[in-house]
Amino acid sequence: MYRATIHADGDADVILKSFASEDKKMASRSEYTVKKDKKGVVFSVEAQDSTALRAHLTTITKMLTVIESMERVK
Repeated sequence: MYRATIHADGDADVILKSFASEDKKMASRSEYTVKKDKKGVVFSVEAQDSTALRAHLTTITKMLTVIESMERVK
């Protein structure tokens, strides 16, 4: 089993809304949870193999990049 945690500082409500429609489970190989914390959100990823872990990390970081870009436009 592989595990990774990402702490994302920022507007937790915006981040949580952005991830609301995302599929949090990839077949039976990996899944993630996202929870609000003091400074933003925490993503916890669990995967059966490194490829599945990388896929979910890529999904999360791409969406965070979009959110970051949208914040700069404001």
